Amino acid sequence: MLRFRSSSLLVALSVAACGGSPTVTPPPPPPTPTVDHIVIDNGDFTLDVGATRQLQVRPLSAAGELVTTATVSYTTSDATVATVGSSGVVMAIAPGVATITATASGKSATVKVTVQLVPVASISIELQRQVIKTNDTTRIVATLRDADNNILAGRVINWQSSDSSIVLIGPTGIVLGLRTGGPVTLSASIQGRSASVTITVTPALVALVRVIPDTTIIAPDSAIQMRVEVTDEFGGIVDGSGAIWASVAAQIARVSTTGLVTGVQVGETRILATVGGVTGESVVKVSVPGTERFLLSVDNRLQFPLSVIQNGVPIGLANANSISTFERPMTERAVFGWVLVRPSGRGEPMSEYLPEILNPTGTILMTATNILADGRVYFTPVLRSFNGEKNLINFPIVESATPCLCAISSEDAFSRDYGYWRLLPESVLEIFGFLDSSMTGPKIVVPILAEEVEPITGIWRYNLFITP
Repeated sequence: MLRFRSSSLLVALSVAACGGSPTVTPPPPPPTPTVDHIVIDNGDFTLDVGATRQLQVRPLSAAGELVTTATVSYTTSDATVATVGSSGVVMAIAPGVATITATASGKSATVKVTVQLVPVASISIELQRQVIKTNDTTRIVATLRDADNNILAGRVINWQSSDSSIVLIGPTGIVLGLRTGGPVTLSASIQGRSASVTITVTPALVALVRVIPDTTIIAPDSAIQMRVEVTDEFGGIVDGSGAIWASVAAQIARVSTTGLVTGVQVGETRILATVGGVTGESVVKVSVPGTERFLLSVDNRLQFPLSVIQNGVPIGLANANSISTFERPMTERAVFGWVLVRPSGRGEPMSEYLPEILNPTGTILMTATNILADGRVYFTPVLRSFNGEKNLINFPIVESATPCLCAISSEDAFSRDYGYWRLLPESVLEIFGFLDSSMTGPKIVVPILAEEVEPITGIWRYNLFITP
């Protein structure tokens, strides 16, 4: 009996020592979800320049659950088109297409953003002057607005003239009067919106009449044909065929209605030519051959001065684009010529000589053009801007007149054309005919000295002088 009681007491003490109920181990927590793929809810979209949009990005697990602990970063393929901030806000910068990439835990998704210009809702144009003169210029100012009445910039407007033989209009709205006439309708259109104005062209005033030669010596009963060069107030060439000729002293020398001057008796007079109310003159000396000096008249049509030569000896300098006269003592024979005076490194030497003249009397006329004795041709256009600025571009030698915009001949030293010019950053000048507004087929492509002219594109009227 005593042994049984002892065992029961030991069991009771053991249970009490364990503290009551048995211990239960809890289950482990579920694993943290990882990013399996990314979804951009926006999809591809389009923004106007300056607009923004918040991307809706969802990092998802394999089970499709949102991984809230994932950190998303953003990049753009072209920050010049669209940028993206650290919070996923996309901003449209310039027209084009950019790819926005969202990345989290090594997984990524992309969306394409197309940036477009804000649509044009209205266009209005204002013409600075509705009446211009031939060879005069003015400008049309176009104002574009969006649906919120904001002014839009940086757009290419399509300009048109209802009669381009009277008025030309360039891609920037600059207007040039070609001949009298009108009214001509000038219109601007863009994205289905258009506006128009009318303009009339009136004659320009004659500014200068040059009689060529401006000084001459002839013998009694001998004759010399004179001509005129007429320019208007804008530097344009005016037809001088209708010039009114007169002699101040017809008993010394008379002049016909076409400018033919004939010596009558020894003396001096002035021959007048009037065009558009402006008069030019030439001094004519009539003398007996052998009793006085004869005259050499050099019509230098080049852009550089000439050293004038007689019998191999320099006798003086003929300035560029001018007529110079040299009184010379009588001689039994004379060979005249010129040598071009050019800045160093600017092209090849040029020279030309007339055939030998026996017993020269009166006036010896010599015209210096870009046509050399061997048939080679030099030419350089003077580009005249609509603001009246001139820019001389030195062209290289061409072997024939075919690729030249100007009329290459010793009789016609001046030609005129209109169009676009474009100087590329690679120092290449391209000249286009005006009708080629798309600038797809240049008439002339010429290398230009580096940094000689600032690269730019414009519409110019260019006076093409035949010059070296």
